[in-house]
Amino acid sequence: MPIAIADRVGVERGVDWIGGSTIIGADGYLLTPLQLGAEGIVAADVTLDGATSIGPHNDALADRRPELYGER
Repeated sequence: MPIAIADRVGVERGVDWIGGSTIIGADGYLLTPLQLGAEGIVAADVTLDGATSIGPHNDALADRRPELYGER
C-alpha cells in the first residue's frame, strides 16, 4: 500500500532534523524525491484500488487480527 512520510527539518529544541519527507508507491518505489535539509511540500497521485493486496493469498487489511490488539 502507498506510504506517506512527513518529517521535520531544521533545529527544534536543540535537535537538528534533516527532513526526508516522501511518498512511496504500493510497489515500493519512491514517487517523490527525498527532500533532505530543505522545507517543502511533496505530492503524488496514488491509486488505492487493490493497494492492500500483496498477492493472491495475502491482503494487508483483511489478514489483520484485531482481537490481538487489545491491552495486555
